[in-house]
Amino acid sequence: ARARGSFLVELMHGRIQDGDAARRAVALDFRPRHKHLLAGALGWRSDRWQSLADTPEEAWAVVMPAILAGATDGRPMLLGLHGGSLLTVLAVAEADPGDELLSAIASELRGPLRRRGLSEDDVAIAFGGSDPTWTGVGRKLDRAANAVLAARATPATLWRDARHGSVVDLLYTLRRSPELLAFARDQLGPLFGE
Repeated sequence: ARARGSFLVELMHGRIQDGDAARRAVALDFRPRHKHLLAGALGWRSDRWQSLADTPEEAWAVVMPAILAGATDGRPMLLGLHGGSLLTVLAVAEADPGDELLSAIASELRGPLRRRGLSEDDVAIAFGGSDPTWTGVGRKLDRAANAVLAARATPATLWRDARHGSVVDLLYTLRRSPELLAFARDQLGPLFGE
């Protein structure tokens, strides 16, 4: 899981070219039958992971085999750990999967989680969109990873749409930025008597 996670993180940061990525994916036993790759991420919204393991990463390691075995209607899937999140790339036939397909995939991913008593309140799922290239899906993985982090500050849903960036995702990503903090202090400080 860590090797797959390292590969997916390298994709997210644009450190791998398409040819190398394809070879590494095969070495990680990911052989997509379809030409489009769907980027997704799962992230903890609550501390319920503590009922499974000592760390969020170990909790993902506990549920990963069930997710791989029971999800995605037989579609090839690559899962990898990244911090407290689980990154995923799935092979799909559709160039632009619609909401109906994404909802079906999210439900399939949630099946093993629900059997462990984990609901939408506990785990967020986000999809960043699909792409026929590894470099393209890397950018979409980054969107999905940021969206599951931002999901902690938003209402629970079956899945979050990160195909198009949102203001919530942007602000959550920038939440610790010194520039954003200074801006907020300048703009909101007078309201708090600063």
